[in-house]
Amino acid sequence: MKQNEVSAEQLDRVFHFNEDATFDLLHAPGKTKKDQTVNAYILTGLGKYLAANDRSFDDATARSFCETIGCFDPTNHATNLKKNKGGEFTGDKTKGYSLTNVGVKRGAALVKEVAGG
Repeated sequence: MKQNEVSAEQLDRVFHFNEDATFDLLHAPGKTKKDQTVNAYILTGLGKYLAANDRSFDDATARSFCETIGCFDPTNHATNLKKNKGGEFTGDKTKGYSLTNVGVKRGAALVKEVAGG
């Protein structure tokens, strides 16, 4: 996050990190549920990377965060993910996802957006 100039205070507005290498996603920006869903998946990957130094994450975790923050749309969830991946993460629901370098940069920008800077 140093490379992307993201502070610990900014991260605290988006994540709550636990001592056991787990985390909670507190917010995902976006004007629509579709945007929020994709951003929640990017931030899930970033959270896992920061908490456990692992870029892989599963669909169940990301979907749970979508439900928690209120952007889960059961009718369009899978469609939103398929149409909106911009190379930030790869994979699929069954095998899991992996955050890319592009995703790390996009995640940092999302954290800054939430934190207002």
